[in-house]
Amino acid sequence: MTYRVERITKQTFDATGAGTVTTGKIHGKILSIKFVVNVSATFQVATTQSPIAEVIFGTSAVTVSTTAVYNPRVIGNLNTTGAALGASNQANAYCEMCIDAPLLFSAVGTEAKTWSAEIMYED
Repeated sequence: MTYRVERITKQTFDATGAGTVTTGKIHGKILSIKFVVNVSATFQVATTQSPIAEVIFGTSAVTVSTTAVYNPRVIGNLNTTGAALGASNQANAYCEMCIDAPLLFSAVGTEAKTWSAEIMYED
């Protein structure tokens, strides 16, 4: 296994406070995703070019209020702090997801503010 990092360079939200970026093809197990933000923003991350789109953070978007590392979650949603929800809620357990596709980052934030991300994965 080889440890790899896919980086999304600094992006600026447009006049509507939106932004999207598609990464190169990621082949392997996603270990974590780090967001760097200078304002609270909401992100949804999903695979593209797959027969079935895999939504990395569950069924909805995750709100990132400060620069932080998030682990992907297959079922359920992240809470607002990104912390694990505990063993009593197995439906929301963290899961390392294997993919073989580019990732589409859809972001909503504040006009003219910036964000970037790093995807750490094993190839």
